[in-house]
Parts: sequence; C-alpha cells; structure tokens
Amino acid sequence: MTDATSTEVTGRFSAGSKLLHWTIAILVCLMLYGGFTLSKETVTTHASIGVVVLGLMIIWLTWNRLNPRPHRVSGPRWQEILSQAVHHLLYLCIFLQPIFGLAMASSSKYNLMVFGTFGLQIGQNDTIHEVFETLHGANGFLIAGLVAVHIAGALYHAVILKDNVLKRMLPFAKV
Repeated sequence: MTDATSTEVTGRFSAGSKLLHWTIAILVCLMLYGGFTLSKETVTTHASIGVVVLGLMIIWLTWNRLNPRPHRVSGPRWQEILSQAVHHLLYLCIFLQPIFGLAMASSSKYNLMVFGTFGLQIGQNDTIHEVFETLHGANGFLIAGLVAVHIAGALYHAVILKDNVLKRMLPFAKV
C-alpha cells in the first residue's frame, strides 16, 4: 500500500507497446518539424507519413484494447489526473491530426499523392479546406505542447523521483 506522496511502479510495457509507442513518437516529432517548416517540396511526404501515422494509431488503439497494460503509477491524485489527461489528450490529438489533414487535402485545389500511389483530393472546397487547415494547424501546436508535457513528466520520474516509470517504456531497459 502506498501513501499519497509515494510512487510505486509495477509491471512493464510489452515489446509491441514499446515498438508502437516509439515508432509513433518518432513520426509525430518528424511530422511536427515537417509541419512547422512545410514547403511545396515536402507537403507530399508530410501527407504520406500522416496517412501512416493514422494507420499506426488505429493499430495502437486496437493493441491497447487487446493487450493488458501495466498498472498505473500511484502518487498524488493531481499527478494521476494530470498524467491521464495528458495521455488521453495526446492520443486524441494525434489520432485527429491526420484526419484533419486528410479533410484539408481532400478539399484542396491540389491532388496530393500518397507515396505516389493515390490522390487525396475529392473536390475543391475552399471553405472546408480553410476550416480543416485551421484545425490542423491549431492541433499541431496542441500536440507539440502535450509532447513537451509528456517528456517533462517522464524526465520528472527519471531525474527527480528516480523511479522506473521511464524505464518501463524504454526499448531495451530492464525493470
């Protein structure tokens, strides 16, 4: 049993959870960088990777429903609430981001090709395009902020609390 100020870490994440987490994390960071530095030359690659991220998020959400996760870390109630809120918002925003991007691309005057195989344009509609461009941009900033808070929380556990929270998700760490 733990008191309100202690932190107990039990269990570890499966290899599949770690692989999906780090693959999505790397792609999201690349997509954030790409989105904030987007050019005519990189927009097709950005859209193509966005489709991959959407697919991986669907796999990840399914994986987490079918595979048991380790017990949550216990600690002060506010930290538990903040942790859950950041995680759930991050999942939601990362899932919605490629959907916003697809809606934006499907209503664009340009037909972006996903890995050169199929186009995303359904029909040009400037109003719809503008709405989803705004949502896609604002959500990108929200994701960047949530990623920063997520990393800060992991570092807080590793450096300040010196517990195994971060090690549970590191690819080759033993807990």
